[in-house]
Amino acid sequence: MSQESPFSQPTYESSPPPRPGIGTASVIAICITLLLMCGGVLTVAFMAVERLAEVIEDVDLDGEYEDEDTVAALEYALAEVDEVEQEIGTILTIEVNSSLTYDIKGDNPEYYYDVTGDQGTMVVAAWFDEDEESERWFQRVASVTEEGELIQNLSVRAVPFDSKMSMDVWQQLETCPEIIEEIGELKYVAVDWETDIEAADGEEEVAHFFDVRGSDTNARVKASYADWSLDQINEIVLVGDDGTESQLTLGPSSGVSGPPPATNTGSASRE
Repeated sequence: MSQESPFSQPTYESSPPPRPGIGTASVIAICITLLLMCGGVLTVAFMAVERLAEVIEDVDLDGEYEDEDTVAALEYALAEVDEVEQEIGTILTIEVNSSLTYDIKGDNPEYYYDVTGDQGTMVVAAWFDEDEESERWFQRVASVTEEGELIQNLSVRAVPFDSKMSMDVWQQLETCPEIIEEIGELKYVAVDWETDIEAADGEEEVAHFFDVRGSDTNARVKASYADWSLDQINEIVLVGDDGTESQLTLGPSSGVSGPPPATNTGSASRE
């Protein structure tokens, strides 16, 4: 029997085959897959942002139809509606109904409001007049269910002012004897946003001009305020064509013909 030579080289067991690694092609494939996935996510995100922009554009998130001007106008329009008085009594507050107004579709042509009185709450839908030259606030106002389904159209009053500021002036001039003598029955009051008022002493005057329309003719008045909160009117003067000012007798400082002005307690951000 032969013996192994002491000078022969030792034999080693063969090492296990190397594990398969991630080749260049695999790396590229994975990268492409990740890019496609990211691209899909980005596409979905972009589409979502784009849709959100469409919704924002549709519903006009600038608060135009939920500010104090709109609340004052809607409260005045509803003040003498029999159906409203029978259902909720005297109007106390008006606020935007967010769940109906800002629905996920974002395509409502109307705005919805919760109108609360001393005997309950009702929901109304309001369609606004987009014509800037028109003196109408609402094309249509209707009572609706809590789900927004139409109950009936409401016969509302035309609003004789273009803003809360104008309403304050209108309240005080409605029975003013000098105004009645000058222009007849007071029909409409609008803020003149174009003309700045400079005080005689050079200091800024806390005042605004208003254009008033009567049954006989039109006139111009200037209201002076206690401060820039514009909450308190100190005086209103009739301004002649030559700039002369005539003191006017002021009426009540608050309240419209009907219930007292409603307050806006809504905080949604959307007329």
